[in-house]
Amino acid sequence: MRWVSVLLVCLGAGVVGAAGLDASTTSTREPAAARVAVIAERLRATQRTPVAAQRDVVRLHDPLTTASVAGYYADPGPTKRGGLSGEDLYLFPDETFMYLRWADIMPRTILSKGAWALDEGYVTLHDDGETSLGNWGQHLSPVWLPLVVDQGTTQSFCLMDGRRDIEYLKNKSLMPSTGRTIIRLSLEKSRDLPTSETAALKADMRRKYWRPHYLANDGLKDEGTVHW
Repeated sequence: MRWVSVLLVCLGAGVVGAAGLDASTTSTREPAAARVAVIAERLRATQRTPVAAQRDVVRLHDPLTTASVAGYYADPGPTKRGGLSGEDLYLFPDETFMYLRWADIMPRTILSKGAWALDEGYVTLHDDGETSLGNWGQHLSPVWLPLVVDQGTTQSFCLMDGRRDIEYLKNKSLMPSTGRTIIRLSLEKSRDLPTSETAALKADMRRKYWRPHYLANDGLKDEGTVHW
């Protein structure tokens, strides 16, 4: 699973935990369009049959707006097979977010929440401090690259980790040969989140997935009701 490989990469690189949610550390990041162009060019070079003459396999959202990006993203998503663990990222249309993880030995649990924004082509997450991420902080990137993956007859909207996955792809020998590989590296959009459903969905998730006692050893500050 993706989160296992990410953990191994983090341990090998000595990634520091919760400090990773400070989006200001990404001020020197490469422009989103440039990153996508490199990925698209390498994919184009490996395609036996191009998707279309004037269309790349991978591209940025167009238009890139809060409304077009907001939604429920997951790994595994609609085109992936299930597994023993996964992660969910809810980007609500009111520009708040909720990040959850689950596994066969761990119930689906809210690990982070706060505000999200579009910043120079990226989605940035800003944790509100309601929870202390502890050891989980190293798994959640503060920066995500919103992509559209063209699979011919269908399109998948994805969020690629703007730190680890992009660095991984810089190694040309590891460059994926298909758009499906990009999907496997990303959180895939499962559905839109209408504004009319936001309040009720948050309340429902609060009841089901807010587990401060379960993660007490990781330093959650509040063992009561989550605030929005």
